[in-house]
Amino acid sequence: MHSLTQEVICIRAHKRTRCVVERGIGQLKRRFHVLHGEIWLTPEKASRVITVCAILHNLCKQHNIPQPEEEDDDEGGVAAPVQQSGVAYRAHYTNTHFG
Repeated sequence: MHSLTQEVICIRAHKRTRCVVERGIGQLKRRFHVLHGEIWLTPEKASRVITVCAILHNLCKQHNIPQPEEEDDDEGGVAAPVQQSGVAYRAHYTNTHFG
């Protein structure tokens, strides 16, 4: 096994975490359509809506209520691809927090 640089370790940890977070957001968006677009509420009320959606989602999972079927829409819950401009930020973040 070869030794990994701090940057590689950071990138792998970020990738795993991002996948889990995006999967969770996708599940919430499939179950609660209000989360598909902009929420036209104050930040305080919007955070309450999101929190309630998360609580209700967890209750649905506890009671084995299945996810709704996926719809074919333009958003689809898929994140935009990472752009090359992120390489410099990632290097800075890695050096700051893992260097």
